[in-house]
Amino acid sequence: MSIVGLDGTYFSDIVWEDIRIYNCQRLICMTFVDDFWHGDLPGHQEHEGGIQNAAFLNISSISSGKNIHGSRISNEILLNGYGGDKYVTNPKKYIENIIFENVIIDGMKLTASYDRLRKNNYVRNLVFK
Repeated sequence: MSIVGLDGTYFSDIVWEDIRIYNCQRLICMTFVDDFWHGDLPGHQEHEGGIQNAAFLNISSISSGKNIHGSRISNEILLNGYGGDKYVTNPKKYIENIIFENVIIDGMKLTASYDRLRKNNYVRNLVFK
């Protein structure tokens, strides 16, 4: 379940619901990048954008007890807004107002302390239910 913004784009009011997954790599990814697939798809971040009001409802992911193929990103949740000193001329893009309701990973309910939740300083207002 991914949103990868290459340009200044707004994404909002997106719902993923009633999904069952077995042995996944990265479970959820929301990010803004300058290029994708090793530079084959160039982007630019000069325009405003962001991701807001997304919900993950009744999602479960189970693995076979090991990280799939030894992957470091098995069941990872990556949330990376865009901004910072390196991109001082480009507008900041926030990921905000994201709801995780009844998200179960390997039998455990997702919380803010999940060890595979990766986020940067441009992510705000995550809700775990």
